[in-house]
Amino acid sequence: MSQLKYYTITLTLDDDSLDLLSHLSHDGVEEYAIDEAEVDRLLGEKAFSGGDVDESTIALIESQLEKNKYLLYFHGDKAQERALNAKELLSNSNIMAEVNELDQQDWNEKWREGYETVKVSKNLWVIPSWHREKIEVPAQVTPLYLYPGQGFGTGRHETTSLCLELFENNDYSNKSVLDFGCGSGILGIAAKLRYGCDVVYMDIDQSALENTIQNLEENKLEVDPKRIIKRDKFIANKTYDLVFANILLEILIHEKESLLNSLAKTSTIIVSGLLNEHKEAFLKSYPELSLKNSVSRGDWCALELVKK
Repeated sequence: MSQLKYYTITLTLDDDSLDLLSHLSHDGVEEYAIDEAEVDRLLGEKAFSGGDVDESTIALIESQLEKNKYLLYFHGDKAQERALNAKELLSNSNIMAEVNELDQQDWNEKWREGYETVKVSKNLWVIPSWHREKIEVPAQVTPLYLYPGQGFGTGRHETTSLCLELFENNDYSNKSVLDFGCGSGILGIAAKLRYGCDVVYMDIDQSALENTIQNLEENKLEVDPKRIIKRDKFIANKTYDLVFANILLEILIHEKESLLNSLAKTSTIIVSGLLNEHKEAFLKSYPELSLKNSVSRGDWCALELVKK
């Protein structure tokens, strides 16, 4: 009997190409940068060849550090076919990608390796669901158990953690919330767990909605199909006290009408998915909103705004 396989693709994307990730039928994505071992290797090669660590070597390492590297996973149904289709789509966009085949028996271990508890604040921790029995949670902490899936939002990426940081600055007890582009559902689930909010989850990707349902179940929360909505079925015909929109600038601009229609006067919207350099472009595109607070980490920022 042949050994089952899973597949990975390692690639580098610039900021203008990040939206490609949402068009690839993968089962998970991991962002990573060059690690200490790779730095040591590059420096060691230079030293072994008798050369000094000159400016060109330093520039090489810095260029590697700055690259946006991603590892895509494909497993389960039609994994090889989906990986090859992803490679073709990337090639059509002039992005080099190679498909790697690995033993399926290592899938769970490989997929889970990089996920640890994220301590968002003194009151909120995001915990991988398979660590439920291993992590001792202090009494004052709300644990959010997450099984990362294809939808983005693990608490590790700057955009998600920055949204949660802004969210934690206020009391949203029993408020209505729209998680617009919910991904894994992490933001809406945090609002439900922390403050008992009435949450609607919406995403364009069915696999993200399925991951949201899984994470609601992981946290023993009710799964109401009427509140888990695919984008083509979503109508912005009511307003919410708080809207999360952790999506890219281009989509924020494209979805402006729906987002504004989901906000009452004085409603709050927490926006991320923005590079620092895109902050002013977003604010110019949304004169209807007043900036209340902003936070930044690395290349990314998140904004807390109120409808005027």
